[in-house]
Amino acid sequence: ALFIIKCFDINAVKNCIDIGSGGGIPAIPLAIYAPQLKITACDSVGKKMKAVESIIQDIGLKNICTKVSRAEELAKEKEYFEQFDTACARAVASLPTLLEYLSPFVRVNGTVIVYKGKDVQEELQKSKKAQESLSLQLDSIHQFELPEDAGSRSILLFKKIQNISNVYPRKVGMAKLKPIQI
Repeated sequence: ALFIIKCFDINAVKNCIDIGSGGGIPAIPLAIYAPQLKITACDSVGKKMKAVESIIQDIGLKNICTKVSRAEELAKEKEYFEQFDTACARAVASLPTLLEYLSPFVRVNGTVIVYKGKDVQEELQKSKKAQESLSLQLDSIHQFELPEDAGSRSILLFKKIQNISNVYPRKVGMAKLKPIQI
């Protein structure tokens, strides 16, 4: 979860939203590592966010909050649309879908961070139209090995190059049902 600190300067980031946070990964480790960072952990499953809230209270973290919402609905709210330096997600969806979930949260010159498996080239090819439509430019790919032969993973960093159309995010479910693809 913390490999991203090797990929870019976390100290230059003021706020971050973790979409599909589930059990609080990477939001909680990031909040512990970077106490100056304001983090929003978002998941559509209330039960998961209650568990994350409990962990936050037990640890005493002050720089993280939770939000129970679908990404597509939350990004339509003015206080969330293009308001974050960084948006991240892991193990949530295919790359074109994931980019549509994340890009609406990130301000111009902000960073979209995507945790993926080892072989990302096919997904990158399928996401070219999504990258263009969502004003994202691939900045870098970082690959690493998990301990104990648990496999390889990649972290993709995308830079937001301009504001996006208010068409995005589309209605709930559309990004997954009809991803922006070639």
